[in-house]
Amino acid sequence: MTTDVSTLADVLTALELRELPLLRWGLVDGVLTRSEVEEVLAERVAVDSIESALSDLLERRLLLRTPTSGSSEVDGYRTRMAESIRLMRTLRQTRRNQASWEGRDLVADFQIVHRPRVRPRRDQSSADLLHLAADVLSPVGRAALHHITPDYVSAFQVRSTSAVLRAVTQPVDAGVMISAGTGAGKTIAFYGPALAHLADQISHDDSAGVRVLAIYPRGELLKDQFTNLARLTWAIGSIEGVRPIRIGCWFGPTPFEPRAVTGRQFGSGWAHHPLGRVHPFMKCPGRDCGEDLVWPEHDIANERDRLVCSQSCGVELDDRYVALTRKSLRQRPADVVLTTTESLNRQIANTSSRKAFGAGTDTLSLVLLDEVHTYEGTSGAQAALLMRRLRQLDPKDSNVTYVGLSATLENAAAFLADFVDLPHTRVELVQPSGSLSDSSEMEEVGAEYLIALRHNPAEQTGVLSATIQAAMLVPRILDARQVSQYGSAPPTSSGLFGQRTFLFTDKLDVTNRLYWDLLDAEGWWSPGNPRTQHTPLALAHLRSEEQSSAASRSGSLRTCGNRTGNGGGWRSN
Repeated sequence: MTTDVSTLADVLTALELRELPLLRWGLVDGVLTRSEVEEVLAERVAVDSIESALSDLLERRLLLRTPTSGSSEVDGYRTRMAESIRLMRTLRQTRRNQASWEGRDLVADFQIVHRPRVRPRRDQSSADLLHLAADVLSPVGRAALHHITPDYVSAFQVRSTSAVLRAVTQPVDAGVMISAGTGAGKTIAFYGPALAHLADQISHDDSAGVRVLAIYPRGELLKDQFTNLARLTWAIGSIEGVRPIRIGCWFGPTPFEPRAVTGRQFGSGWAHHPLGRVHPFMKCPGRDCGEDLVWPEHDIANERDRLVCSQSCGVELDDRYVALTRKSLRQRPADVVLTTTESLNRQIANTSSRKAFGAGTDTLSLVLLDEVHTYEGTSGAQAALLMRRLRQLDPKDSNVTYVGLSATLENAAAFLADFVDLPHTRVELVQPSGSLSDSSEMEEVGAEYLIALRHNPAEQTGVLSATIQAAMLVPRILDARQVSQYGSAPPTSSGLFGQRTFLFTDKLDVTNRLYWDLLDAEGWWSPGNPRTQHTPLALAHLRSEEQSSAASRSGSLRTCGNRTGNGGGWRSN
C-alpha cells in the first residue's frame, strides 16, 4: 500500500522539526532512531501502515539510513534535508594523492531557516473563471482559456484574469502588477488571459505579427518558461476555427539561421541525435511526455522550422507552432516572443529586427515583465529607459498592457507604474489576500528551507571554490531527471523536492568564471561536449579510488581547473 504524498510531506516536516534544534547549533551528524521515526509515523498514519509509510519515505529518498560510526550496522535515520546540510557543511577541496576527508574545509559555518511553505489555496472552479470571462471573450477565446486552465485555480488567479482582460480592452496603455510568492501560479495568471485574448485576436485577424512580448531579466528564466508556454499553445492548437499560436524566442542561444545549429557558435548547444539536432532547452509539450525535441537534419538542410519528439509520441511542431531562428522571426514574426532585456536593448534600434519584437507595430497588445524586483540600481534605470524607448515606438492609436510579475516587492503597483512610465491610477495590483493566521486565501503546503553557507577563509581556499562545490552538490540533492540513461526511472519525491537549480551572482566577471569553472568541474569542455580523454573525468571522480590512483600516475589531475582564453592554460582555484 502506497502512502499519499500529502501524508508523507506531513511526516517529513515533523521529522525535520525534530532534527532542527541540533542543526541550528551547527551539529550535522545527529541521527533519528527508529523508535523516533515510528513515533512520528504513529501520530499520522494507521498502526498497520507504519512499515509501508517508512518504506515509502526510504524509497523516495525522503529519509535516508545512516550507519553508526565505526560500524556497518544501520541504527539511525536522517531526512534528506539534514543529510543535505551535512554534505554542505563538510564540503572540502580535495587534491591529488589525498583522501576526500583530508581536504581543506570550504565551509566555516552555516545558518538555516526552516518554515512552513504557504501558497494560495486552489479552491476556485475553472467554470467560475470561464463565466467571469464570458463578457470579454468570444467563444474561441473562452475555448482557449478552457484548454489551458486547471480544474481548480486560486482566487488571485481569477482576479488577475479579470484584470488583464479588462486592461487589454481599454483604449489607453495600462498596467497590471501580479505579486505572489514563488510557485504560487503567477505564470498561468498571466499566460491564461493573454493566450485567450490572443486566440480571440487571431480568430478575427490571423496575419503575422507580435501580439505578446515577454521580457525576462535572465536567459535561464526564459528557457524555463519556453517549454511551459509551448505546452499551453500546443493545447490551444486543437481548437477549431483558429490557426495555431506561433511562439519564438530571441536571445543569446537563438541561432541566426538553420545551418548555424551545426556551426561552432551555436552548434555546441544542439547535441547530436540519430534524427538530427536536439533542441538545447525546449522539451516536448505532449501530455506527460517532456522528452527531447529534435530538429531533423533534412529540415535543417531545407531551412524548415520543425521539431519532432525524440520518443515518437506523435508531437510535431512545424513552423505554424514555433519559430526556431532569428531569420524566421524577421521574415514572419511570431505571435508570442520571449526575449531578455539585453537582447531587446540590442535589437530595438535595428530597423530590420525590431518588428520581430513587435516594436513600432500596431499588433503588440501585451508586454510581460517577469521578476520585476530584479530591476534595481543602475541596470534597473537602464531597463526603465529601455521601456520608454519601446513605448516611444508605439503608434499613437495603439494601446499596450504591461503586466509585471514579482514575488517580493513593496509598493508593487507604484514600482511598475514608474518603471514603464504609466500614471499610477492606470496600474492595478493583484495579489493573494490574507495570511495563514486569518485563514483566508492561503494554505500551508510542506516546508521550505533557506540555507546560508559562510566560506572558510582560514583554510586559504577561494570563495569561488566553495561556490562551485555547493553548485555541484545542490542538483544531486534534488530529484534526478527521468532520462533514458538510468535504465529505469530514478527515485522521485513526487514534487516535494525539485529538479532544477539556478545560480545567480552579482558581477558579470564572476558569472563568466563560475560558468566555465563549473563546466570543467563537471567534466565538460563546453555544453554538449563532454571531456573523455582526461583522468579524472570530473571533480566528483576524486572520491573514486581508481580514478584518483590513475590521476596520480598520469599527473593529469587538475583540481577544479579553469580553461583560460589564451591557449587553454589551467589555473586551480
